[in-house]
Amino acid sequence: MSIPKKALLLCRRMVGGSSVNAVEFDGTNDYLSRVTPSGLSDGTDGLISFWLNPAADAVKYSILDNDRSQGFPGIQVQRNSSNKIRIDLTNDAGDMAVRLDSTADVLAGAWHHIAASWTLNATSASRVMHLYVDGVDVKSVVANSGSSALSVGYVNDTNSWVVAAQTSPFSAKYAGCVAEFLFTPSYLNLSVGANLEKLRTAAGKPADLGADGSAVTGAQPLIYLKGVAAAFGANSGSGGDFTITGTLAVCGTSPSD
Repeated sequence: MSIPKKALLLCRRMVGGSSVNAVEFDGTNDYLSRVTPSGLSDGTDGLISFWLNPAADAVKYSILDNDRSQGFPGIQVQRNSSNKIRIDLTNDAGDMAVRLDSTADVLAGAWHHIAASWTLNATSASRVMHLYVDGVDVKSVVANSGSSALSVGYVNDTNSWVVAAQTSPFSAKYAGCVAEFLFTPSYLNLSVGANLEKLRTAAGKPADLGADGSAVTGAQPLIYLKGVAAAFGANSGSGGDFTITGTLAVCGTSPSD
């Protein structure tokens, strides 16, 4: 008895994963930038997911940054020099109300899946935050201040969002490979296994996020970068394209290998 093609595709999405492009940043010249994504406003919720294969250990790499002229970010995601993922979320006043660190290392020479989500519309004691590395909850809440809802400063006064570097002067550039970069100001409960598997399959491979990323939450995300190297800045999300500075290369491996 033959198995219908549709059933085979469904099985691959659930277990084996989706074949994805991966691009390489050189750590010297390469990064992506744009003005604040279209349709984005400050808010309490967020979801970010990406695959990472760093080029070196013990080096601070910026993954996402929207630093302001005052010197603090609304959102900043990095692989720090201790090889941990760090996510800082601040409000427009510069209060670093939430800092998430991973307890697991993200080391060079291998692909890692990073997924985090948060909803900060409550007091500090009852906020909900998730940080997963390679399918494991590795959240360490280093800072969680404030007694009321925190509105993250996603919209900044410099009107700049940068992938793979900090904002001006574009320091801490990322060196290594990236795939399937997604961000949207929505909360997804990643402690529910079926939700996490919308991003990373049970087999540890990239899930099929849909052509425009809407398979994750049911709505198109603001940012979904998935293209080939020359077109990686073409955003399949709704927030508008990014400009590529430098020349991205095709990565020699992919998390779907």
